[in-house]
Amino acid sequence: MITSTSNPRIKEARKLHQKRQRDAARRLLLEGVRLIDDALQSGIRPAPLFYAPDLLAGNHTATQLLRRLEADRVECLPCTSQVIIHLAETVTPQGLVAVVPWPSVNLPPYPTLTLLLDGVREPGNAGTLLRTAEAAGVDQVLFGPGTVDPFNDKVVRAAMGAHFRLPFTTCAD
Repeated sequence: MITSTSNPRIKEARKLHQKRQRDAARRLLLEGVRLIDDALQSGIRPAPLFYAPDLLAGNHTATQLLRRLEADRVECLPCTSQVIIHLAETVTPQGLVAVVPWPSVNLPPYPTLTLLLDGVREPGNAGTLLRTAEAAGVDQVLFGPGTVDPFNDKVVRAAMGAHFRLPFTTCAD
């Protein structure tokens, strides 16, 4: 069990909260049952998954997801709740944090409906727009200049899994 926030695996994963580190590693952190399950259903395999047994107690859905990941031979590392709280960005983490490769959904060759995000700086708004675009049948999303990083943790949480199903790309500033 990982008991220290100074553990090298925790320190390395925590670096993914920084855009520069995410860009270099082409990886990001996912928190919670829904996002990790959405990634898994999209064929994205966590490597590794950190979990806090005491935070999972009583959460049947989280426990089932953990068992499924262990059965799929995903590296699942138990941690104390303090370590998960240190690793997570949410106020009350669900007890699961996964390191995953950037999702990559191919852009369509002939899109009929495109959403261009221009100067959207608020991460929650960008994530909500991604989620809404997916629901509305948008073919692709372009993150224009001055727009928040699509892999910002607040964008990813607000998008509620749209990153794994909706093609998007960023345009250079």
